[in-house]
Amino acid sequence: MTLTTPPPEPTNVLVDLLDIIAAPGQALRRISFHPRSWWFPALLSLLSAILLLWVNLDYLLVIGQKLAQIQLSNQNLTPEQLETAQTAMERFMQPNFMLIQGAIGILLGLLLAWVLSTLLIFLSASIGGANPKATSMWALILWTWIPFVIRNLVYSAFGMFTDAFVRSPGLSYFIATGDLAKDQTNPIYVAATQVDIFSLWHLILIYVLLRAAIGMGKGGAIAVAILYALVNVGLRVGASQLPALFGAS
Repeated sequence: MTLTTPPPEPTNVLVDLLDIIAAPGQALRRISFHPRSWWFPALLSLLSAILLLWVNLDYLLVIGQKLAQIQLSNQNLTPEQLETAQTAMERFMQPNFMLIQGAIGILLGLLLAWVLSTLLIFLSASIGGANPKATSMWALILWTWIPFVIRNLVYSAFGMFTDAFVRSPGLSYFIATGDLAKDQTNPIYVAATQVDIFSLWHLILIYVLLRAAIGMGKGGAIAVAILYALVNVGLRVGASQLPALFGAS
């Protein structure tokens, strides 16, 4: 007769939050059996990102106006067309509009990231010989987003207490030119922004998820985690190049 480990008992979301930091393997295994808590990390992710947007709104408005002016200057517009475009730009660059537009963009961006991450981990683990539970994968992925919640809170606190904007996160600090518009079109810079302690923590949680919640072997979990990291960085770098591609066409 084979002894099996009984499923962990359900608990509240605050315990899950503490355990995802202090005992991630235990937390993720418990969440895999009780995935209904997915709403809590989703809410934290959305609210913390909107808070960061609100704290940095003035800086983002300045950057947005600068980028819009550069785009207008690169187009062959008549004086009348330029005046019309500038009027429209000023209307769209109002703080309230930018906040609402940014919040919608954050929500859509998070949903897309979560869906792609869920599909990638589920399919990769399945191909790797594991048997992940589709019913719990969504919750597991959302809970691995807690490092990004903490990053948003840290950056928000930095902005509120220093009145400064983190222009070059992660390793991008070492290759930034100071021209944000130019840097954001540099694929090396965009890739470097993804390398910080919070994204590495997220990647470790993905590895722990694969090991503790899905039951993959060490080698398979490492391979899937590396694939996950490469795909995520590749998608972000590719997205940063879309404006240039469309502008050139």
